[in-house]
Amino acid sequence: MPWRKKEIVTTYIFQGLKRDLALSIAGISKHQYYYRPTNRKKGRKSTETTLKKDGDNIERCPNNIVIGDIKVDIPVILTPHSGDTDPSLVEVQRT
Repeated sequence: MPWRKKEIVTTYIFQGLKRDLALSIAGISKHQYYYRPTNRKKGRKSTETTLKKDGDNIERCPNNIVIGDIKVDIPVILTPHSGDTDPSLVEVQRT
């Protein structure tokens, strides 16, 4: 929301207009009026390791090893892409 609408609402409120009426004139909600953005990063920091279970043994190992193990376990089937006339174009299907 542009800062201008907040400024308009604040001006109306200081002139004695009820907040809800000022908000409806400016066309913004209470949430938009009171929202204050932060400059912090959003979300959780990504991990670098994962707990990997191998039988009864549980060990901590880097994420790239676990991802590599997952990619090896997923078989890939290459089939001609439907609707294409060029046989060199293939579609990857994971089963």
